[in-house]
Amino acid sequence: MPYKTNSPQNMNAKKLSFLLLILVAVACTNRSTSSEQDEVRHWNNVLQQINALLLENKAQQTLDLAKQTLPEILESAEKNGTTDTLIYYARKIFNACGNNYINTKQYKDGIDYMDSIGNHPLIREHCPHELLSFKAGLNQLYGNNPEAVRLAEDYLQLPVCTSANDFIRQAEIISGVYMYSGNNLPKAIQILEKAIDVYRKGGNFPNMLRIMSRLGIYYHLSGEYEKAIATNQEAIATYNDSIAPGNVVIAYGEQANLYAELGMYDQALEMNKKAQYYSMLKDSFGLGDLYRYRAQIFRNMNQKDSVFHYLRLGEKLSMIQNSFKGVFVNKVETVNSYLDYPDSLEKALQLALSIFPGTTQIPPLGQIPTQPPPRPGLTANREGAKRHTPDRPGCTRPHQHEVHGRPRCQRDINGLLSGQRHERRFCSLLHP
Repeated sequence: MPYKTNSPQNMNAKKLSFLLLILVAVACTNRSTSSEQDEVRHWNNVLQQINALLLENKAQQTLDLAKQTLPEILESAEKNGTTDTLIYYARKIFNACGNNYINTKQYKDGIDYMDSIGNHPLIREHCPHELLSFKAGLNQLYGNNPEAVRLAEDYLQLPVCTSANDFIRQAEIISGVYMYSGNNLPKAIQILEKAIDVYRKGGNFPNMLRIMSRLGIYYHLSGEYEKAIATNQEAIATYNDSIAPGNVVIAYGEQANLYAELGMYDQALEMNKKAQYYSMLKDSFGLGDLYRYRAQIFRNMNQKDSVFHYLRLGEKLSMIQNSFKGVFVNKVETVNSYLDYPDSLEKALQLALSIFPGTTQIPPLGQIPTQPPPRPGLTANREGAKRHTPDRPGCTRPHQHEVHGRPRCQRDINGLLSGQRHERRFCSLLHP
């Protein structure tokens, strides 16, 4: 029986069908690849827009754009599966959301947003460090201290974040939680020390000067003056024209305060002058406080004319800036400065009464609290704070309320103002 053979026509038909199948498969693959490439180009374009908005300090527009884009990334993960590319862009966009909820001070809205999106598998499994750190920081800023500390503890249970730059930012947030919500200064110091160690090993974080300044302040509060001065000096040394002047204002200002507290007044005045220079490059950021700090240095040096000159400058600037707090603090400092001079006691009394116009009779000193009430959300920096006392280096005069034998009105004014003493720290200028 003869074998059946394929005719040339059949062979050509089969080859054509096979080629068509290959072309269809390639076309489908190309369409899929093209679609993915389009998505990547879109998200990369979004990141560029976000960076441009941040350079223009447009935090709200940045937040709006990030919130619009993140659901697109999560939807793509649900349709096509989670890839390294999706995880990369999800983290970048999620960071933009968290940072700008903080920048716009929308703390409660930020907490709600994190809660609403935190259960998505991509966020829960691949962005846990970002999620917990931002939730902790937002709760701290909102005043929910127990929840902030709980979330910070959960964050520390995670494996260390593998991205050096992301870790540094997260450490800044978590240290702030332990400082201001947990009243745990040693823990706050420990976490920032790790962040700076990561930076020194090659991390690249744009606001490293701010973190160094914060650690310098923490060292100051804990009484570790040598570490504080060295850390502030390192922060100052890292400054360049690409860094926001506000950060170097804090570094120089805190360095001035340290030198003043150690009795090194010439160095303190020099650092304060440099802080003023950078402040004027940043819309007079913190300048009123710098004038008041400079007045305090001259007060320690017993240079009366200079004390009141800088207090007047501080009050004038605070009035121009419509800063009620600055004007109030300036008046309190002026009263305290008047009390150093017996011929100015009447001025001190009149100014004190103008601060509290409803006061018709100053109560006896013993009936007035000698410690200020804790400030909500900022109780942590009181425990470690050091003030001028007779047994500390560089201190030449004791606390006002420790001086006896003064006229009754002077002692009563001190009592009246004791609950409103101005804390000479730059912590209030530091953004968490």
